[in-house]
Amino acid sequence: MNAKRAGILFCVIVLVSTGIELLLSFTGLGEAMGVVGALVASELIMIIPCMFAFFLCKEPFGQIFGVRKVRPVLLPLCIVFTWTILPLVTCCNAFTMYFTGNEASAIFDSLSELPLPVIALFSSVIAPVCEEWTFRGILYTGFRKNGSALQAILITALLFGLFHMNLNQMMYAVVLGIFFAALREVTGSILPSIICHMTVNGGSTLLLLLGSGELAGTLEESSEGLSPETISLLLSVMLPAAAVMVAPALGLLIKIAKTQGELPKLCNIVEGRVRERGRVIGAPVIVGMVICAGFVVLELVLQTAS
Repeated sequence: MNAKRAGILFCVIVLVSTGIELLLSFTGLGEAMGVVGALVASELIMIIPCMFAFFLCKEPFGQIFGVRKVRPVLLPLCIVFTWTILPLVTCCNAFTMYFTGNEASAIFDSLSELPLPVIALFSSVIAPVCEEWTFRGILYTGFRKNGSALQAILITALLFGLFHMNLNQMMYAVVLGIFFAALREVTGSILPSIICHMTVNGGSTLLLLLGSGELAGTLEESSEGLSPETISLLLSVMLPAAAVMVAPALGLLIKIAKTQGELPKLCNIVEGRVRERGRVIGAPVIVGMVICAGFVVLELVLQTAS
């Protein structure tokens, strides 16, 4: 797997995703499949092309997807690391709500008819594993082969954000993607990023589990869009918290790298060493990015018009 193939893979995933989304929207298949069917399809859209790419590459599974053992002590460290970056993620989420609604809350609203164990399984386990295998797994491996650690981190984070195809999720997904990919680099494994992703989604699921009464009303309101005054108040609280937590987050990242014995890899990220092995970004990945960006703009236009 190299950067060229990774770009082609991302473009294929985007084309398949948008094609199926349009098919479900303009036919009766969406209603026939139901919510569970749509959830399964959304994950298969990523996994099936990735598995095809894996078989075509004929490289070891662990090498392609970044499957490598890590020291058990890293797992609780990754959970704490996730908590330290959540204020920054919350700030990104709140800022976008000046222009759009809270897409994550809207998604959870649409899942409310399902049994809570099913919601927890999909949002806190299946979705994080599939997304990490795709973006911090095979795609990161491809871009890293031709580029520096910093290039691979930024590219996969941007693609991860764009793939959500809405401004709200795109902004904080890019931030999460940067931290998740940094963990992938300094540990050589996607397991830490999976743990972090599960922690983020698990927190949202927990809010849904507790979502009764006033809290449920707040979630419903946030999915439609908070008032500018409420957003400003939220940012006034979370921005200082995000600034304060930057140092602990970086400290934990250093601790994780040291624990795994990969501190030089963290230094490589800072130095931004570039490998001269061909271009990192080609036409296919640009096509995929343009399609995703088009859906982001379309969503904003439609929300403004309504």
